[in-house]
Amino acid sequence: MKLFVLLVITLAALVVVSEGAKFCQHGRGRGRGSRYRGKANISKSGFPCQKWTAQKPHKHTRTPKKYRGKGLGNHNYCRNPDGGKGAWCYTLNPKKRWEHCRVHQCHRRLGCQKGKGKKRGHRYRGRMRVTKSGRVCQKWTSQKPHKHTNTPAKRHGMGLGNHNYCRNPTGSTVGAWCYTTDKKKRWEQCAVPVCRG
Repeated sequence: MKLFVLLVITLAALVVVSEGAKFCQHGRGRGRGSRYRGKANISKSGFPCQKWTAQKPHKHTRTPKKYRGKGLGNHNYCRNPDGGKGAWCYTLNPKKRWEHCRVHQCHRRLGCQKGKGKKRGHRYRGRMRVTKSGRVCQKWTSQKPHKHTNTPAKRHGMGLGNHNYCRNPTGSTVGAWCYTTDKKKRWEQCAVPVCRG
């Protein structure tokens, strides 16, 4: 019976890791981010990404037809189809052909969020610190670039602190979220996978 319970726990952990891999980059060096399937579509310098099916403003050979199974499609999400050093994209800036993207590095303690409705992510204490679109979270103790009242001092016991990990201190039905470091996007749902089972 103990062996069966151990097997179930191990399988559940693998599901969480594989789900988390969709929203962050695993590995170091070449091949990093090859399993990334998130929706980040902005380069490190802030340029919007070009669709993989488009040939303007940059002509290229990294097409969904030539790179099957690499996450390419009729979208502009960051990917690593050719084993480079992280997720990247062609940019819409005619003067900047391609650039690596703002995709968070995976951490083994990302975890998953439990619950439904206002309870989703209420107890999440993992280390995910990136939103579904790939934006980096703002620290809960910081008031820049967004001023807010959800501080550790005002939200005791909600997992807030001098960090930028995703939390749900307000009972939001979207689950774990954060204020972003993007001046144009105040807050956003995080890329924390929902626990299964």
